[in-house]
Amino acid sequence: MNDVTSKEELAKMIRKKKIVYVGLTVVFTVLIVISGSLPAIAWEKFPGVTIRTIAEANEMVGGALKRMAPYLEKATGIKLVVEMPPEDQIYDKIVMNASTHTGNYDLSIANVAWGVEFSQSGWLVPLDEYVAADPEGIGINDFIPAFLNCFRSPMDGKLYLIPLFADAQVVFYRKDWFKQFGMLPPKNNYEFVETAKFFTKSYNPDSPVEYATAEARSRGHGTHNMFIEILFPLGGDVIYGQHAHALPVPPGMAGKSALEHPIAIEAAKQFQWLSSRELGIMSPAVLNYGSFDLVRDFQYGLVALGDFWSICASNFQNPEISKVVGKVGYAPGLVWHGIFDKSIIGGRGSRVGGWGFGISVDSKHKEAAWETLKFLYGRENSKLLLECGTEAAKYSIYYDWELIQKYPWFPVTAKCLELARPAPLYPGEFRVEDILGRQLSLLAAMEITPEEAMKKASEEINALNFSKYHKK
Repeated sequence: MNDVTSKEELAKMIRKKKIVYVGLTVVFTVLIVISGSLPAIAWEKFPGVTIRTIAEANEMVGGALKRMAPYLEKATGIKLVVEMPPEDQIYDKIVMNASTHTGNYDLSIANVAWGVEFSQSGWLVPLDEYVAADPEGIGINDFIPAFLNCFRSPMDGKLYLIPLFADAQVVFYRKDWFKQFGMLPPKNNYEFVETAKFFTKSYNPDSPVEYATAEARSRGHGTHNMFIEILFPLGGDVIYGQHAHALPVPPGMAGKSALEHPIAIEAAKQFQWLSSRELGIMSPAVLNYGSFDLVRDFQYGLVALGDFWSICASNFQNPEISKVVGKVGYAPGLVWHGIFDKSIIGGRGSRVGGWGFGISVDSKHKEAAWETLKFLYGRENSKLLLECGTEAAKYSIYYDWELIQKYPWFPVTAKCLELARPAPLYPGEFRVEDILGRQLSLLAAMEITPEEAMKKASEEINALNFSKYHKK
């Protein structure tokens, strides 16, 4: 795919999806940038009301919300207070607050992996009635449906969270180097490996970098993500019955681990092989890499390509932290096929991620909390939210021609989101990530075999008893 979709292609995509996009005027954009003014949506219906929330201490989440806060207060009278603890403390703080009904947070943030646990624990207010009463206020029909559904509970089908931003795994690459050597971005895992060999000095002395790519391999969330990015497209799943279009469910296996299925074993073999010294396309240092170490290496010009979260693309365009501004191309997530077991056909099924906001059942200002969500996600403020540092998962953002010139990965992200499957959606997914992350880090270090890793992970996951959540 081209780095920037042409106007003609964009028009076809919009007509095909029947997207109705009401563009913001140049005058409105100038007002935001120059004066910070914008149309009030609630005419200070809630003067003096404080809405408290918690968010990641980074520019994309907490930082963006803090920058939106003055606009919110000016338009509605609501004061938004954002607590930003270290990332590894957010989950525990939310759970402690919700389980003790302390009521410290009016808006509770959750990623796609936490949403079901929070909703089924009774900590979040169902939002369906709010949405039905004012669908245009939140712009519900503008969200990419497949991604919005990631924030619905698979237990009762209700919507408990509105996505703050969307994230999909895409391929990013050094388009200057690819053009120099006459290379095309890889479309599948076979092409990815061959391309990576070309950009690794041990295979090609003329390579501009020592190693072509990098991935997370230390224990944790990032390593779990890298495995899922192989498992899902191959047609596998973490838990039987988790996705309707995934593996057939053997009798008595609903809600139990699917990690000992041949597809999961194949995914584990490829995961181990990709970072192995035998293949040699990644530095041995990746055994200590977490989620964003690949992003760091890429923005410093140390690797040639990668397969990672689309939200990080903004880092590559920031001249204050990036050495690759204007040199990056983007392509859809890889199609994966069996390598060790060639009978596994596979396909494309990009992993999605992101964070969403829900209203706490303990909030004393639920109407003001909903007004805050409407302000953040309403069509008229989507571009403002983007300027403040994060993106709403909306067609009107991803297929806006002017925005695509500045954010060339947007159409790629949108296509991945339309094809994507969410993270495992059962209460306790946080623990599943920890279990898999631990076994996968041992697998990457060659301390255990793929079969042993999947068997041990299965035993621990089955002990969580997800069968009780499965719809009979």
